[in-house]
Amino acid sequence: MPKQQDRSASTAKANSQPDQADASNNAATSKDSEILQAIVKLKAEIQEDSRQNMDKLSQEINGKLEKVCDEINSKLDNIARDIQCLSERVDEAEFRITQLESWAEEVTTAMCTSLEEWKSVQQKITDLESRSRRNNICLFGLSEGEETNPVPLFTDIFLKTHLQIPEDFDLKIQRAHRLLASKPLPRAPPRPVIINFQEYSEKDMVLREAWKRKIKVGSSFIYFDHDYPSEIVKKRKEYTAIKKLLKKKNICFPHTT
Repeated sequence: MPKQQDRSASTAKANSQPDQADASNNAATSKDSEILQAIVKLKAEIQEDSRQNMDKLSQEINGKLEKVCDEINSKLDNIARDIQCLSERVDEAEFRITQLESWAEEVTTAMCTSLEEWKSVQQKITDLESRSRRNNICLFGLSEGEETNPVPLFTDIFLKTHLQIPEDFDLKIQRAHRLLASKPLPRAPPRPVIINFQEYSEKDMVLREAWKRKIKVGSSFIYFDHDYPSEIVKKRKEYTAIKKLLKKKNICFPHTT
């Protein structure tokens, strides 16, 4: 009887163990399901938060981009207006430059024509001045105050004495005077004496006779030459060195001593 009771108890205990395992499995499954649901819920919340954050970030970025685009468009509009203004100013400047170039060309042509005409007039004036001085002789080196008589009379006597011209020969001197300039300082070169003859033949004879001699008064040599206009004097000075070199080599040079 006791053995039979023990066997019954063992059988009841064995039957109760699967029930406990099933209950434990069910509890574990229920817990896993809750965890899974929590994970799904968390995932959904995270996705929702991410979506909201992305939407918010996208709105902020779009707003900033729109603001930047508006600023860029505004600056581009200003640049376009400035370029348009500069283009108009460049067009105006080019137009004015074209006008100035045309005016400059006309002025240059007019100036060239005027210069040519001025040169022609100057040459004619020099020619007329040369012709008016054709009967003149310049006497260089005569000390200031050397002339004791009136200059025309003094030059007549001076020329006849030093050039061995007969006293009764009429040189036909019309005028004679010192160069019209301020009296020089004591150590400065004396002013030349300008002698005007009535006839070119007398002037030419006197000049040729003077170039044949070396005339000295006191310590100064006296030189004779044509009465040239200032323009011709300047041109003659350009070849003074050549003239001296030719004279040193005894080569004849026109109208030199």
